Amino acid sequence: MRVLTNRLPVAHDSPSVFCPKEGELFLQSLGSAASGIRAAVEKIDVASHRIANVATPGSETNLVREMVSLKEAEVAVKANAAVARVADQTMGYILDVRR
Repeated sequence: MRVLTNRLPVAHDSPSVFCPKEGELFLQSLGSAASGIRAAVEKIDVASHRIANVATPGSETNLVREMVSLKEAEVAVKANAAVARVADQTMGYILDVRR
């Protein structure tokens, strides 16, 4: 098996050859998606705690703002999950082409 660097395989290359550039892009996409999901989950935690403490004396929690924050976080999770799904599908297509 030949080691490839930053180029697509040609017909005579082994189907199991891994192209570092494509792998790096795949991992970067997954890393970005995971980071986005973590940030959205943190936003959900903060908004949830604020909502739970709304009845606490002296609380200045704006329920509408917190509900909007929850909805934004939901959309962010879905968008980042879609990024991860597309990265996974793309890597699958690349591997299928090599077979």
